[in-house]
Amino acid sequence: ISIVALIALLARLSLLPAASAFQDMHFNLILIVRTSASYLVRMVFPIHGSYLVTHAGPAVRFLYQVATEMRVLTFLCILSYSVFGFIFGNTTIRFFITWTYITVLPFCFFQFPGDWLNIRYLYLVSIGFIMLLASATDLASRLLYEKAWRRFLPYALPLVFVMLSHFIIRHLDESYERASRTSNVQEMKTELEDYQSRFGR
Repeated sequence: ISIVALIALLARLSLLPAASAFQDMHFNLILIVRTSASYLVRMVFPIHGSYLVTHAGPAVRFLYQVATEMRVLTFLCILSYSVFGFIFGNTTIRFFITWTYITVLPFCFFQFPGDWLNIRYLYLVSIGFIMLLASATDLASRLLYEKAWRRFLPYALPLVFVMLSHFIIRHLDESYERASRTSNVQEMKTELEDYQSRFGR
């Protein structure tokens, strides 16, 4: 996959120089390592500065205040899991660890204007992360199958991600509904309805 991606990139840069983002590419090793680490961390801990975060409850604001410390801890956990998972894990774990790093690496050579992190490609990496989390949870549960209720403990982490996703989606919907009730949006809706009534759909 990496070889095919490299060939496709070189072909694009040589055949379509005007359409390429060659000026955004960088080959600084330190910057590449930092970018890849940031991709991996935000795959697990995606909190960043936004209206939703700054106007959320005290628990979310506290997490945002200690985001730097949480990202360092998250990166150490990812690095530790990657090393030990690749050495001692089964074939499934090794495959998805490799998948995660392969999907992250190509985008770490680009310095995007105004924002080094391209969120669009983060979803591609998240597919590997979800499968990695599911496989590790299932494997850990099998290792504890004789430990009565403790065999269900590995499912706590996926449950936290599910609850967090539900929390974010619910608050996003509420913020969109509040925005739709503002006077500016109502005026735009009135103008659009008036335009449709005059000129048809």
